[in-house]
Amino acid sequence: MSLAYVPNGKSAVSVSANEGVVVWDLTLPPKAAGAKTVVNDKDEAWQKLASPSYEERTAAITYYLGHPAAVEEMVADMRRRLGEGEDEAARAAQAQRIEKLGDASYSVRMKAYEDLEQLGAAARNALAAAVEHPSPEVRGRVAGLLNRIGGPADFRAVLAVEVCGLLKTPAAKAELERLAGSKLPCAAHAKAVLARVWK
Repeated sequence: MSLAYVPNGKSAVSVSANEGVVVWDLTLPPKAAGAKTVVNDKDEAWQKLASPSYEERTAAITYYLGHPAAVEEMVADMRRRLGEGEDEAARAAQAQRIEKLGDASYSVRMKAYEDLEQLGAAARNALAAAVEHPSPEVRGRVAGLLNRIGGPADFRAVLAVEVCGLLKTPAAKAELERLAGSKLPCAAHAKAVLARVWK
């Protein structure tokens, strides 16, 4: 699934093989009428927020709108997944593993690949930074790893920011302000939602 939001923060466009092109009106809460999917806990909500199914994403957003206390944990998890607080040693270790994807030794390449595969989404930032690596072998393996974790960006961040805007609670606003002041990729989006919702 690919997702992009309009800079004014009022709509987003998602593209997936299952649902085709979907334009999201972000000024209104999602419509859950007639939805068959029900989300029962915050872990399931976080997983379904990344689903290619519109119905499952809507069910996840509906869960968060009905459980505002879960949003702080959702945003904290999102910040962690986007690499906030990741120490320099962890980033350096991931960069070394990526370099080893082009090693002359097959066993070294496979070990690096398996280590990065095991890290999963935690290695997303390092992998995304390596998509233009000078080695075609490294680029190919990086592309394969990124494909396994859903691509170079975790689009749940876009939806998580919008959920905070839909909630319009003081806690949601505080989370957005924290994101807006960060160096994370979703900082500009958080600023746009703050400007749109709390004028």
